Amino acid sequence: MGCPSPSLSFLRVPAIAAFLAACVGLATTTVRAANAAVDGNEFFESRIRPLLADHCYECHGAGAKKLRGGLHLDTRDGIRAGGESGAAFVAGEPAKSRLILAVRRVDPETAMPPKDHEPLRAAQIADLEQWIALGAPDPRGTDAAFPAAVAIAGTNHWAFVAPKNISPPKGARGNPSDAIDAFLRERLSAAGLDFAPPADARTWLRRVTFDLTGLPPTPEEIEAFAKDRAAGAEGRVVERLLASRSYGEKWGRLWLDVVRYADTSGCNSDYPIPTAYLYRNWVIDAF
Repeated sequence: MGCPSPSLSFLRVPAIAAFLAACVGLATTTVRAANAAVDGNEFFESRIRPLLADHCYECHGAGAKKLRGGLHLDTRDGIRAGGESGAAFVAGEPAKSRLILAVRRVDPETAMPPKDHEPLRAAQIADLEQWIALGAPDPRGTDAAFPAAVAIAGTNHWAFVAPKNISPPKGARGNPSDAIDAFLRERLSAAGLDFAPPADARTWLRRVTFDLTGLPPTPEEIEAFAKDRAAGAEGRVVERLLASRSYGEKWGRLWLDVVRYADTSGCNSDYPIPTAYLYRNWVIDAF
């Protein structure tokens, strides 16, 4: 938590420390109740590790020029071992944890980050308190030191879990048209529900046309679809819509919004850029 001087000593806590500890303790019961629904590892990865990387590793990490107070905050073993002054925290007891007293700057000599660094915001201190109240969960390996400038997302996040092939439920009622419908029907059946009846041809065409192009079908398209009763008629409609410029305009617009596309320079003069349309049309054509 910044660079203390001369060492990370939390033993000298003035009378005001006891008062602040009592204030923190008043909220402990409420915090514990709220913590019941919190995933501790996810909370550490999303809130605590980035905070430690941004504010603490400079002096309490493997890359520090001089490790302050003998305290490592960049490893699970290090943060649990504590420093020269003892344990950095008491799991489940933020009010009794030296780490919290330090970031609250109870004692100027043990304040973290030190006075020549920007103090933590109230929300960041609250995150540390909640983390300790949760029992200080830490999914990092027991002996792994992580880069000081990088906060690695939790490996249990769904994006990092390899997908698995799962067979569709058997015996689904009503002969579902595809595997996805089979899974949906299974869940609906468990809740005593079922699919809505199939839409008529005109309603289906309006829905798919609005979904893909943002526009209603023309009278001619409605009439043509009503007459096309050959197998695969729906698929041909979808392919026609995906190949239409309207599809590129609707979905390309979302990307153009992301990159903040405009026909003008955006300055006070609002001067038009004559060639801007080339990128716009390229995005539409790509879709």
